Amino acid sequence: MKATPSPSMQTIIDRLAVEDAGKPDPTTLPPEEGRALAAANAHRWIEPKPEMTRVEDITLAGRDARLLVPGNDEGNGAILYIHGGGWAFCSLSTHETIARALAVEAAAPVITVSYRLAPENP
Repeated sequence: MKATPSPSMQTIIDRLAVEDAGKPDPTTLPPEEGRALAAANAHRWIEPKPEMTRVEDITLAGRDARLLVPGNDEGNGAILYIHGGGWAFCSLSTHETIARALAVEAAAPVITVSYRLAPENP
């Protein structure tokens, strides 16, 4: 049984169909080409970035990470956010806006962590 998208989700699906018309599916390309296309397509999701009180690039367990602290931090802990991309695409930068939005909505710092990408790192 196929689910019917909500009207707002259908609007997004329709917009993406127009914006991505004629572009290949990044998952069908060699890894570096697919990643470059996925990063280029992320432009629509990365601005504007919510303001943070503190943004710091850090290292966590040997991996690049980014600490995002919102102005409304209530001091009740932090959230670990691992970006999307199916373990093969994207980066801290492509998902920073959503991580910042999460920090603001949760009133808590968010730590985003990079990871080794497949298929090179199964």
